[in-house]
Amino acid sequence: MSIPTLLSIPYFAACVFVFYWSNTLGCLCYKIKFMNLIGPRKDMHDWSEFMNWFFGVQYRQVGEQSLHKGERCLYLSNHRSWADFFVDIYLTEGMAAPMSRNLVFYVFPFFMTSVSILKGIILFKRGVIEDKQKFNAWLDSKLDSSIRPSLLVYPEGHRSTRASSLPLKRGMLHYAHSRKLPIQIIMTKGKEGVLSEKHMRASYGVTLATGFSEVIKSSNFPEFEAFALKVQQVWDAKWQEVYTADISRRPDC
Repeated sequence: MSIPTLLSIPYFAACVFVFYWSNTLGCLCYKIKFMNLIGPRKDMHDWSEFMNWFFGVQYRQVGEQSLHKGERCLYLSNHRSWADFFVDIYLTEGMAAPMSRNLVFYVFPFFMTSVSILKGIILFKRGVIEDKQKFNAWLDSKLDSSIRPSLLVYPEGHRSTRASSLPLKRGMLHYAHSRKLPIQIIMTKGKEGVLSEKHMRASYGVTLATGFSEVIKSSNFPEFEAFALKVQQVWDAKWQEVYTADISRRPDC
């Protein structure tokens, strides 16, 4: 292990501690406005704002598209590190519940318990789904009972810090196509620079490049294969655009 890595571990550990207790700390700082009882709950968005504030994250927008709102949507984001959670919840303005495997609950049990009570995340058992219709109906019920109408998914399936994308898994694309849900891709470069569990590093004041894709209407594609091909093409194009962008003169996101 290199000397710079060794020196960065104490700060990384402190950041993980804050992440672990972020709901409590956010409430104590009143960044999470839990006493606001009028209007819809914004706890998840408040939490993401608290975490972005703690890490000093800044955003630069790549492209002209903005977040698609006003209807249930499936958002697809690139999967880089633990920072994905608060970065992508912030970018979706707290309107989407991320899907995460059950193992994450055991890594952050206190945080995940709070988030689960708020119905701010959908936990599932990883592996082969034998009855896809039953799983899709279960997912419908989860979304219908949540104040977050949309879904945030990481279609690569695994966290990866490679320079290129992992192949997209198609399970949730089948779900979106069967429910005629629109899809929007949210691509962000640099999330692992904020917090990287793989390299045990964390940084303050990282500027991220973020791009929103065009909205892909699954209802416009009678055949699933054509729909999946379109999603892959837009994903690849957005990846290339965001990861090669010069953000020095880009507007704030």
